[in-house]
Amino acid sequence: MPTKVLNILATIAALCAFGGLSDPVAGADAAPLTGKQPLSDPLAKIAPTILPYVLNQDLAVSALHRLSAPTQAPGTIAARLDVVVSPDILQAISATGAQIIASYPRWNSVTIEATPAQLRTLAAIPAVKQILLRHRPKCSGLDQGDAVMHTDTLRTTYGVTGAGRSIGMISDSIDDTFAHATVTGTVPNALLSNIAPQTAPTPGPYLPASVKVVDFGPGGGTDEGEAMLEEVYSIAPGAPLAFASSGTTDEEMANNISQLASVSGCSIIGDDVSYLDEPFFQDGPIAQAINAFQAAGNLYFAAAGNNNTSGIMMPYQSVNGHPEIPDYPYPVTGGNFHNWGQGTTTPGFLPIIVPAGATLDFVLEWNQPYSSWGLGAGSQADFDIYAYGDPSTGNELAYSNAAQGSAGHPSGDPWEDMEYSNATSGPVTIYIAVDHYAGLTAALLRLVIYSDGVYTPPSGVSLFSGPVSFGHATAAGCLAVAATPWNAPTAVEPFSSRGGWGTRGVPFYFDTAGNAFASPQLRNKPDLAAPDGITTSTAAFTPFYGTSAATPNAAACAALVWQVQPNESNAQIVQRLEANGGSLTSPDSPQPNDFTGYGLVSGLAAASGTSVASVTSTSPAGTVYGGTVPITVTFSQAVTVGGAGTPTLTLNTIPTRTATYVSNNGSGGLVFDYQVINGDRAAALDVINSTALLLNGATITDSQLTAASVSVPYPGTARSLSSSETIVIDAVAPVLTISAPVTTTATSFSVTVSFTQPVVDFSAASVSLTNATAGAFTPISSSTYTLVVIPTAPGPVVIAIAAGIQNPYTQPANAASATTTYSLATSNNGGTAGGTTTAAASGGGGGGGGGGGGCGLGGGMGLVSLLAGLGWWRRRRSP
Repeated sequence: MPTKVLNILATIAALCAFGGLSDPVAGADAAPLTGKQPLSDPLAKIAPTILPYVLNQDLAVSALHRLSAPTQAPGTIAARLDVVVSPDILQAISATGAQIIASYPRWNSVTIEATPAQLRTLAAIPAVKQILLRHRPKCSGLDQGDAVMHTDTLRTTYGVTGAGRSIGMISDSIDDTFAHATVTGTVPNALLSNIAPQTAPTPGPYLPASVKVVDFGPGGGTDEGEAMLEEVYSIAPGAPLAFASSGTTDEEMANNISQLASVSGCSIIGDDVSYLDEPFFQDGPIAQAINAFQAAGNLYFAAAGNNNTSGIMMPYQSVNGHPEIPDYPYPVTGGNFHNWGQGTTTPGFLPIIVPAGATLDFVLEWNQPYSSWGLGAGSQADFDIYAYGDPSTGNELAYSNAAQGSAGHPSGDPWEDMEYSNATSGPVTIYIAVDHYAGLTAALLRLVIYSDGVYTPPSGVSLFSGPVSFGHATAAGCLAVAATPWNAPTAVEPFSSRGGWGTRGVPFYFDTAGNAFASPQLRNKPDLAAPDGITTSTAAFTPFYGTSAATPNAAACAALVWQVQPNESNAQIVQRLEANGGSLTSPDSPQPNDFTGYGLVSGLAAASGTSVASVTSTSPAGTVYGGTVPITVTFSQAVTVGGAGTPTLTLNTIPTRTATYVSNNGSGGLVFDYQVINGDRAAALDVINSTALLLNGATITDSQLTAASVSVPYPGTARSLSSSETIVIDAVAPVLTISAPVTTTATSFSVTVSFTQPVVDFSAASVSLTNATAGAFTPISSSTYTLVVIPTAPGPVVIAIAAGIQNPYTQPANAASATTTYSLATSNNGGTAGGTTTAAASGGGGGGGGGGGGCGLGGGMGLVSLLAGLGWWRRRRSP
């Protein structure tokens, strides 16, 4: 038996011990572990967090209430049905005895409260695709950030208060922990007034006379929303305020975003919420609501998250290299565990040290479209996640093994969420395994360990280098906010979640209908940073730390800036905030980077400063082979260039080139010229980074003689050169290709001469023929020509074009630096020309590659005839 097969069998045998069930770790309150249901079984529709209670109805469902939305009736579970909504389906759901809480036709979703027995009945309804737990959302937790953001000076300098911009905050609750206000009206038009402080660390007031409320929430919250609104009021006391709960589902939060805009009139919204079931690789309901809000001319801010560097992103790779080995039926064998690439003797197990008393959520997703919310047909790959106490015994401590589809049979959401709680008094090491159960194996895995700052990955482990921010915080229309301590605003908070910038951007693979993008969209996150550690009167949040605290500060700052610049669009306000971001130390530098984005918001500089609004070019989109490319850097107002030096723009060309300042159009636009040099190339011309505009001793000032910010849009982002048009730079010398027919029965044949760029002065005289004369020469275009070749006598016909054909640009580049030659042999079986002519290609385009069956010749070889191939051809044809 081959050694490779023996190794595979040995690996399988060694791993077959896994799968034995054991009791959960001490202190864990999860239900007993259950097997994975086959996709053909209706029970496979039920989420693994719910399934044990359906299979064993003696279990108390109250244990789920720590994870789920609260329910009204005892013995019921808060669930969400993935189903196309219609009157018939609503009637069928009600007929089971389940209580319908809400239905969302837009999102193919119905939220219910149901007993385990009713859920079993619902699973048997063919139209029901999935039954999922309605999880509780996760919140990321006088304002000292005022001075840090220079918003105090902004208010006194310009007399602004945020008036004219209603600001809404979304969090868990506003009036749950302390009965201290009066409610009039009903949601979504309720009014909360006479709000007394929960505590009084400093003289108030902490909130305005009244706050609009569109949704108070399900109850049992911590009033984090109140703490967020107190921050906003401290910085922008003239802005009308509103609140909405995040609800208990993605659909509810998406609806509340729309309600804050349409009912409460908010033009700025912030939130500190994450739903763990939000898609990683496409925009879910919340992200879509945010994008619609932003497209209507508004600003949306969201907490980037408090999970530091707890993110892994890597392609799936089986531990044995043969992922076709099936793991079903349950229990798993371990033969298809993912190889974490850590070079250990147990490559399928990732050790995680869980701190004492900590609860960690392991959220696993892979690049397949969702089935929920009408986002697509579902996943064609099925992965599961397990936690083990010991790799040698395979004792399972926790798991998530929801059913997904297989290749050609999409089903379910590409999502698993496993929770593990360490209730002991010391740290516990667990081992994480990801199992490929069925379907496609070409998958990009993303694992986020959600701990709200409790867990920190070991330093120096490159595995934890993936993006951590996820869900709506990575929406294109959202400004994701990182955190910096107000009393040390020089560095990012160590718990602030990493995103990704540039080539490390957060990848999106699918649109909102599940269609794959031609190539992944890479989104730059986070966008900005703001201070946290703020004192509030809300009992649980004094002080108030986290990106939850940073988000309302950034939103309030934006309101002040917008009041100073009321005629500017939301995009222009964003540009001001980004261009004037303050420098922060982080694991990545320079800014913008994966941890701080454009840096610490600075209200005074953003409102009053002159900054770069866009980078554009009057050169049309397309390929540029030479000459000059004008690039215009447009500022937010007219500027003057002074001083002794000359500003330059550093470009992303290979090799790196600069564009030199040449003129000022008088309305804020500075024109730079880039002279294309032979050998330059760029897939999409842009600046090299946000600090590409160099003064070199010059000055750029506005009408008040104040120095303008020279930070330019990061390449590929909004307002950047490459986002407005794609200019390809290709100044490599044109490559020559000669294509001739393989066989011909005519007394002459046509040759096509092609250059990869337009050329000049190319004619029939440029072609050297041996044993042939030239016939008709026809230009097809400035880069393609045909020539009729007439053989003179039997034997080889050599076609050669000497190096030196040039393109027509200011700095012309020569065509191929070597001659291209084709050898052709003729035979008429009677000793005279005119019989059957056979062409055997043995040469091709030189100087960079050939075509038409030929092979390229290296540079500087002069005129070469490739006749050796002819002898081979003749021997092959001889009897």
